[in-house]
Amino acid sequence: MKSIFLVFFSLFILSSNSLANEKEVLLTLTSGEKTIHLTRKDLERFNQITIKQETFWTKGETSFTGPLVRDILNKYKLKGKRFVASAYNDYKITIPTKDFYDYDVIIASHVNNKELTVRTKGPLWLMYPWGENKELDQKTYYSRAIWQMTKANIND
Repeated sequence: MKSIFLVFFSLFILSSNSLANEKEVLLTLTSGEKTIHLTRKDLERFNQITIKQETFWTKGETSFTGPLVRDILNKYKLKGKRFVASAYNDYKITIPTKDFYDYDVIIASHVNNKELTVRTKGPLWLMYPWGENKELDQKTYYSRAIWQMTKANIND
């Protein structure tokens, strides 16, 4: 009887954790009076793009998967010239939104098919496709690849 209880209790805890994770806000976007809260499930509803490239922060060729930033901005009609991204540690970077329309920049939630966690530079990591666009292979764009991103303000 005790073992049956433990099995059901374990299943309850696991299902509760997955429900909590589905509802956990990973990214908050603001633009003017508009605020959008996105969960992992919300982000996964977008077309998922994979960028394969080497980075300073990973070993060998690495796959980064997530939606295009421009798809998110377009869906929620978020307009502005600047995308001010913030991370858990209060690191901020200002990115011209033009970048998102000129290049296939993604908000990666998976690296090498594994869900990103805070420990692995997640849960979200803004990633430029500098492996496919040699003009992006410079310090300016590397500094914009913000990890542990939690929010962004889109403004002029």
